[in-house]
Amino acid sequence: MTIQVKRVTLEVTPAQHRKLRDASAKFDTTQAELLGYLIDITLTNTDVVKTAVEAQVRKRKLEEERARQTEEQAKQLISTLSPEALARLLSGEADLSKL
Repeated sequence: MTIQVKRVTLEVTPAQHRKLRDASAKFDTTQAELLGYLIDITLTNTDVVKTAVEAQVRKRKLEEERARQTEEQAKQLISTLSPEALARLLSGEADLSKL
């Protein structure tokens, strides 16, 4: 029986890539083999996976909301600056902590 292999493209963070690389070396597998094993293992434990994935999604959404709020606060702060202060900020003569 021939095994048909499918290719997928993943987007991972540099930290995730390092973890995958290190783990595949530790287990003496290729990264693709290790990912296949992880898929098989995790999808047989769907209750555990569901809880973990939901937690990661909540964490990501919270981080995105914080980043959005920080960006909005920065925009509001910049909009209150005088033209002179804005020019100093843009030229690098000053930073927001000194204004």
